[in-house]
This record gives sequence, structure tokens and C-alpha cells, in this order.
Amino acid sequence: MRALALFCSGFFHPIFLPFYVMLLAFGLQPYDLLFFTPALQIYVLLQVLIIGTLLPMGAVLVFVRMGRMQSVMAENREERNLPYLIQALCLASLIFTFRNNGLPSLLIDLVVGALVAVLAAWFINRRWKISAHSVGMGGLVGFLAAIHSQTDLAMLWPLGAAVVLSGLVATARLYLNAHDPAQVYAGFLVGFASMVLVLLGYWINL
Repeated sequence: MRALALFCSGFFHPIFLPFYVMLLAFGLQPYDLLFFTPALQIYVLLQVLIIGTLLPMGAVLVFVRMGRMQSVMAENREERNLPYLIQALCLASLIFTFRNNGLPSLLIDLVVGALVAVLAAWFINRRWKISAHSVGMGGLVGFLAAIHSQTDLAMLWPLGAAVVLSGLVATARLYLNAHDPAQVYAGFLVGFASMVLVLLGYWINL
């Protein structure tokens, strides 16, 4: 059971979630992304992977190496502030890159939603530890819920699967004693609300 909990915590580490969400967006192919060629999809995914995942991951590994963090999971609340800010900076750089490349607003707003969630988690973490894993999973569910509410795509199965995975990740974090239930629930709500509000704002402005 502990091995499964560690696997879930590692595979669904919040640093990977922006890449997973973008990968899922191309897989679902909402109308805004329908005409993206495979080459352009790979180009965008590589940008997300490098700027949104590998750069902040490298920073975290450096902090662990320097002794500023005990592990990549940043179990202590005080250790999380700097990684949050670095990930926020990387996401802001990704937004700037997307805008300069003239990419569709939907892709930009996906990153904006992630940035809002990270900044909200950082602000809350200054006083109270919140589950970053749940923030990431809440953002994933929020993305699918927003797509489901605004398009005619068949989203019930992906949405249901995302909810189940969110419950699995939350259970893993509780099992590992990384968080209490309130921190897990709060994290999910922060991630879900951040993504839904940004994406619904996008569709309202169409």
C-alpha cells in the first residue's frame, strides 16, 4: 500500500500537472485546437515540458542538493514557498512565450489557470499548509468540468476518471501523513476554482 501511495504521489506530483493538462487538451481536441498539426502539438508540449516542468523541477533538485529542502515532496510548509514562486515564474514565462507565438487563447488560459492556482497555494501556504497535489488534481478536474460545460464533447468518462484519480492521490497523501483532510479538500477546491473561473471567463469573452 505504501508503494502505491508513493507512486501516486510521484507520478501526480503537481510539477507534472501543467504538462498532463496540456497533453489531455490536445487529446480531447476541443474546437479551438482541432486544426493543430502533430508537429505544432509537439512544439507546444515541449515548451510546456521544458519551461513548465523541467526548469522548476531542476530548481527543486538544486534546493534538495543544497540542503534547502529535505526532499522533492517538500513536506515542511516553510520549504514550499520558494518552489511555489519559482513554478509561478516559469508559468508566467510560458504565458509570455505562448502570447508571443500567437497561440490560441485557450492554451494561454490553461497556463493562466495553473498560475492562479500556484499563486493562491503560495499565499495560503504562508500561514497554513495546503496540499499541492490536490491543487494540481483540482485543476485537472476543473479543466475537464469547464470543457464539459461549454462544449458538446463526450466528457463524462474523462471527467469521472479524473475525479477517481483525484480521490486516489488524496488518499495517498493522507496515507503518507503528508496532510490532514482539511488541507487535501482545500487544495482541491483551490485548483478546481482557479481553473474553472479562468476558463469560463475565456468562453464568456468569446
